[in-house]
Amino acid sequence: MLEIIKCLSDTNRLKILKLLFQNNKELCACDLIEQLQMTQSNLSKHMSKIISASLVSTRKEGKWSFYSLNQKTLTHYTFIAILLSEIDFMEEESV
Repeated sequence: MLEIIKCLSDTNRLKILKLLFQNNKELCACDLIEQLQMTQSNLSKHMSKIISASLVSTRKEGKWSFYSLNQKTLTHYTFIAILLSEIDFMEEESV
């Protein structure tokens, strides 16, 4: 639980999780890099923490990694889905 809370306290990690939640499907690292305007190394750093907290599942295909939300964790900790559905980064950026 502590690892999950640490992940949710970082804006970049929340943005990654929000994208995965909104799309409700597996996303390639390349998609996340493009949409978040983040470097590959920065994404990798954040993903390692998110994966270790069991928030995201990953699979490799060739040189790319594909990520999806870990549905088992979301079912067990329902507050995560509520948070991701309610958080709006557009409001934050316009303030």
